[in-house]
Amino acid sequence: MHRTSTLVCIALLTAMPLAQARLIAIMRGEEMRSVAVTFDLGDTITFRLSPVTGVVQSIDAHVLGVTYSVPLARCGSIKNVRFDTLTVGLGERDERKEGTFTFMFRMGTEKDRRFGELPRVQLNFYKGQFIDPLIYNKTAPRSGYASSLCPGVPIEVPR
Repeated sequence: MHRTSTLVCIALLTAMPLAQARLIAIMRGEEMRSVAVTFDLGDTITFRLSPVTGVVQSIDAHVLGVTYSVPLARCGSIKNVRFDTLTVGLGERDERKEGTFTFMFRMGTEKDRRFGELPRVQLNFYKGQFIDPLIYNKTAPRSGYASSLCPGVPIEVPR
C-alpha cells in the first residue's frame, strides 16, 4: 500500500548571492521522489530522483517564470547530492531574464571526500542554453581540477 506524497522537511539554507532558500523533500513511503529548493526571489531548482537508485533523473531550474531543463542524458551519474549545499549565482535581473545563471552543489559520500571537501558540480545556462557543466575535485589542500560532467555539451559560450 503506497502512501501519498508528504512534505517531510523544510530547512533554511544559505545561498549566494541570495539571503535564504527553502528546501522541500517529497517522499512516497520510504523513498525520496524529488527535492525542490526555492530561493527568496522565487526561483526554484527541482531534482527528480529514481525511486530505486536515488540517482538524479532530471533537474529543472525555474527562473523568472521560465523553466530550464538540464539535459542529463549525456551527463555522468549525479547521485548522493548534498541539497543543503546548493547555491545559485543569478546575477542581475536582466541576465536572469535572458536565461543566464549558474548553480552549484556538492555530491558524493564520505569516501568521495578529498582534503575535507566533496566534489562540487557547477551547472551553467547562458542565454537559455545549457553550457559548460563541470565537476571539481580536490587533489591537494589548495588545488584541484575541473572536468566536464557531460561530454558533448558545449564548453564555450555561444555567440
